[in-house]
Amino acid sequence: MSLSPSGLRGVDHIGFTVPDIDQAATFWCDILGAIELFRHGPHPQSESAERQFGRPADSHVIKIAMLRLGPTNIELLEISSPSARRTPLRPDDVGAHHVALYVDDLDIAVTAALALDVDVLGEPMPLPGPESGPDARFVFLRSPWGQVFELVSYPGGKKWQRGGGAELHDPRNLPRLEPRTRAAESR
Repeated sequence: MSLSPSGLRGVDHIGFTVPDIDQAATFWCDILGAIELFRHGPHPQSESAERQFGRPADSHVIKIAMLRLGPTNIELLEISSPSARRTPLRPDDVGAHHVALYVDDLDIAVTAALALDVDVLGEPMPLPGPESGPDARFVFLRSPWGQVFELVSYPGGKKWQRGGGAELHDPRNLPRLEPRTRAAESR
């Protein structure tokens, strides 16, 4: 049994809890190119928080920001909780994650990230195994609050794509995002 009979169509949004919603929205918009669509909150604490959201009853949502990056909706949540972990998960922790963003030119993206004082983790590396291909490379970044991002580029495709069969989503078919800042959006 699966949820398919319910009309499941795909991902609606991806949510991230952040320590400071203004800082996170600025990073997502000014550095990564997302568009902020709206904010709401605060939302009071509730005895049903654990049952409904999996968080303690003494926690509450300070603010939520909804963004769009290309075709993906991103939800940023700033939550106040006395028992929340204050340090970000490491990549080897269960439940850790990263957001991989496709770029046409990895070298230009890394140069821009460094100029913007983004924490670039190491040097671009070749994609391994079935993800390898001509000029297929990646590098990781870390946001000011510790969220990990991957920049990936494979302009000549990946090895697995030559085998036929089921396919992963290919962001090379999406239109390029135009540079923008939140300040420019408010004009």
